[in-house]
Amino acid sequence: MADLNGRALAARTDETELAALMREYRPFVLSEVIQRTGGAREDAVHAGLTAFAEAVLAYSPDKGAFLPFARTVLSRRLIDYGRREARWRRGHVSLEEEAGQAAVNAASVQA
Repeated sequence: MADLNGRALAARTDETELAALMREYRPFVLSEVIQRTGGAREDAVHAGLTAFAEAVLAYSPDKGAFLPFARTVLSRRLIDYGRREARWRRGHVSLEEEAGQAAVNAASVQA
């Protein structure tokens, strides 16, 4: 674990190390995304990877071990993602819902 903590610190200023960490810990990120969102939609995975990079850049040893810190950042960002998605869904109607509503409206006009 100390090795990962050191790598996370190094990745704050080394893009090559950041890219390597993101490649190696992609399964961890995917696992967190699936656990928190119920699936691995591309936009959710992107939010998770962005959160992981954010965790690397914000990490310092006084925040404890890196992996639990990264899990916390991921969790918070995925909660934010879920809220944004829910807000978006409330404000938008799918084409199927719109077509169904049009059929209901047409039926009520004909009656």
